[in-house]
Amino acid sequence: MKIKNILLTLCTSLLLTNVAAHAKEVKIGMAIDDLRLERWQKDRDIFVKKAESLGAKVFVQSANGNDETQMSQIENMINRGVDVLVIIPYNGQVLSNVVKEAKQEGIKV
Repeated sequence: MKIKNILLTLCTSLLLTNVAAHAKEVKIGMAIDDLRLERWQKDRDIFVKKAESLGAKVFVQSANGNDETQMSQIENMINRGVDVLVIIPYNGQVLSNVVKEAKQEGIKV
């Protein structure tokens, strides 16, 4: 558990390092496969707390175990202009196109 927290903190810091130099608030979209699972609830809380302490705004979405829902949520985050996407995929294979789209928009994934 301790290593997981360290890794989440490190990932958050690395994601924000490139964008932190800019004056604007960093917007992070976090797409989680299923927040009904306690593990993802804890990870979400740790991630959001750390990101917000670094000045970011985090938008969290849960797909509740549905790959189509998750794809739609990620597309919505892209349209909202997030700077970074953190994806905990329900089915990573079906998300390849939406991840490609995000990268084409200059969003860090």
